[in-house]
Amino acid sequence: MSGGGPIDPAEVEALERAVEAERARVGELEGRLSRAKDRTAKAMELVGTGVDGVPLALGPLLGALASCLLALVGVWFAYVSAVFLDTWTYAVGLGAMFTCVPLQVFAGKQGAGGSARTLLRKATWGCLAVAALGLLVGVVRIAAGAHRKGF
Repeated sequence: MSGGGPIDPAEVEALERAVEAERARVGELEGRLSRAKDRTAKAMELVGTGVDGVPLALGPLLGALASCLLALVGVWFAYVSAVFLDTWTYAVGLGAMFTCVPLQVFAGKQGAGGSARTLLRKATWGCLAVAALGLLVGVVRIAAGAHRKGF
C-alpha cells in the first residue's frame, strides 16, 4: 500500500482475508485455552485445591456426607414406620429429615468435593423425597385404620 495513492481493492480483500484468518486462529486458540482451564480446574478439584492452589474447605463436603447419611436414616425409618406403624419411628424419621435439610443447604457452599459433593446432594434430595413418601404411606395406613385391623 502506498502512502497517498488509490487503494487497490485486491490488496484490501487480501488484507481482510488475512484478518479473518487471524481471527479464526485466535478463536481456536481461545477455545483451546478455555478447555485447558477447565481441565486444570477439574484436576485441582480432584486434588482438593482451588485454581489458585489454596486448599478448599472440607465443611461443605462433610455437610453433604452427613446430610446424605441422615437422609438414608430417614428412608429407613420411613420404611419401618410404614410397615410397623410405631409412633417413635415417625419421630426418628422426621427428626433425621429435618436435620438433613440445613446440612444440605450448608453443603451447597463452595468447598472441597466438587462433582462428588454435587452428586451426594442430588442423591440426598432423592432420598428425602422417598422418605417423605414412606412417611406419607404410613400416615395413610394409620388413617385407614391399619393399626387397629392388624395389617
